[in-house]
Amino acid sequence: MLDAGGVSWRTAQGKRPWLAGTMVEQLSVLLDIDGMLGMISA
Repeated sequence: MLDAGGVSWRTAQGKRPWLAGTMVEQLSVLLDIDGMLGMISA
């Protein structure tokens, strides 16, 4: 189960608009689908 307190959320846009946050314990990232689609269509 995803716990919002265990997520390190990104606060600024950078070179990875698709990256919404990082889950350190699971060694995983959360994807920003809108950011990813925008990058692909650009």
